[in-house]
Amino acid sequence: MTISSAEKPDIARTLELALAHQRAGRVNEADRICRQLLAVEPGNSQVNHLMGILSYQLGHHESALDYLRHALMQRPDVPELHDVLGLVYRAVGRINEAIASHQRAVALRPELRQAHNNLGIVLAEQGRVKAAVVHFEEAVRLDPNFTEAHFNLGRALAELDCVEEAIAHCRRALELQPNHPDAHNNLGVLLKQVGKNEEALEQFEEALRLKPGDPDAHFHVATTLLALGSFERGWHEFEWRWLTTPPKSARRDFRQLLWTGEDVSRRVVLLHAEQGLGDTLQFCRYAPLVAGRSRQTFLEVQPELVRLLAASMTSNNLVVIGRTPDFPGADGLPPFDYHCPLLSLPRIFRAMPEDVCKVPYLWVHPGQTEVWSRRLSDLAGKKVGLVWAGRPGYPMDKRRSMALAQLAPLAGIPGISFVSLQKGEPGRQAASAPPGMALYDPTPDLHDFADTAALIAALDLVIAVDTAPAHLAGALGKPVWLLNRFDSCWRWGIGHDETPWYPTMRLFRQPRSGDWGSVVDAVVAELARLA
Repeated sequence: MTISSAEKPDIARTLELALAHQRAGRVNEADRICRQLLAVEPGNSQVNHLMGILSYQLGHHESALDYLRHALMQRPDVPELHDVLGLVYRAVGRINEAIASHQRAVALRPELRQAHNNLGIVLAEQGRVKAAVVHFEEAVRLDPNFTEAHFNLGRALAELDCVEEAIAHCRRALELQPNHPDAHNNLGVLLKQVGKNEEALEQFEEALRLKPGDPDAHFHVATTLLALGSFERGWHEFEWRWLTTPPKSARRDFRQLLWTGEDVSRRVVLLHAEQGLGDTLQFCRYAPLVAGRSRQTFLEVQPELVRLLAASMTSNNLVVIGRTPDFPGADGLPPFDYHCPLLSLPRIFRAMPEDVCKVPYLWVHPGQTEVWSRRLSDLAGKKVGLVWAGRPGYPMDKRRSMALAQLAPLAGIPGISFVSLQKGEPGRQAASAPPGMALYDPTPDLHDFADTAALIAALDLVIAVDTAPAHLAGALGKPVWLLNRFDSCWRWGIGHDETPWYPTMRLFRQPRSGDWGSVVDAVVAELARLA
């Protein structure tokens, strides 16, 4: 249909045609028709409304704002206009205006389910999750068959640790729309959180069937397989970590080739840390294997680890260097032919070879340990290091970390002296240790992990939550008890109190989510036997 300016069309009938195209996904055709309508009647608010929607769908956000504002000048009390305006404001990052627009839509028509859902999305993104839940619940109340509202409500409830309720809404979303890959993915995450790993894997696999290239689903398959002990495919799927949202690892852009196991006997290889300190401590054990295959290997790690790893890895062709800030390119690095991130090495070396799990693979000079032994000589009985919290910025930190006060039952055990290994803001809690706990705090003298390693070597035992000092103690071959959250990290497996990664480590798992009390009670009983 071509509309001439000399012949005024049947606006309503042509607008319906444009709407039919838009609803069928033929956005460009709908846009073409609407532009012809606007050439004849530029002030038509309904056409401007639809053009605002079409421009938003095409990614022309500034144009969408213009069309919607024009429509609102004539029809300021149309709630749907305010609702779609909120979507556009959100797309351009004008969050306060997005919230205000959705709130206006809800005020004008409280029964507008989509406006409640959209308002909930923006509030949740701003961390106002409880407020978001109110609107998602209202959207579900208005329409019990509203799939996206059930899906969004499930995600929001999960953030509030209402896991069983979240699972129920994810399942409801899938009843309404079985081919919803994101709902399968989210349900899998929630099922892992309650310990149903096999069922979670089924959900991730279904998400991949529906959306084969979904990096998040691939990554969740990887971590579930690794937790279940299926290392071969698990490490293969783990390579999707670069593409998740947000990426689980920061990719390094080098012009040199990524090493995938080729012959490098005449080549130089750069290995580089990619995640946290604990990950580097766990997987640096592979570096000597690479050095054994290459002409020379450089191991680039966080500055806090350089002195320790350089003293431990003394092969002539393995050189430990410090990572410069912000994950740069090759500037400032020694020349190399291939590069490889540390957590890709298990896949290259065929999962988890037995020789890689032998400890110790990190060492401390005996003289450094002797210094600490003298400093600790006045402490009575067994000397036990304590770490009760991890890095606050880690997404799972609120579930893996404790407060020192939660370890108060340990204070009643005779024959034990405790030594704080806790750095950072949580370390300040050592100044107000639980009553009766003999807690020595030498952390001001711990400047890097070489210092911490020397101190740990002088202890009898380390008790730690899932953070870097636990890995350090395991790598040193020191007895270490890991206080482990219920939805455990993949690296600690499922249903065992030991791990092949660290033969001297013992796992104390929460029997249910958040139950640190039972973990501490089990540690008290074992520590009393040790004392």
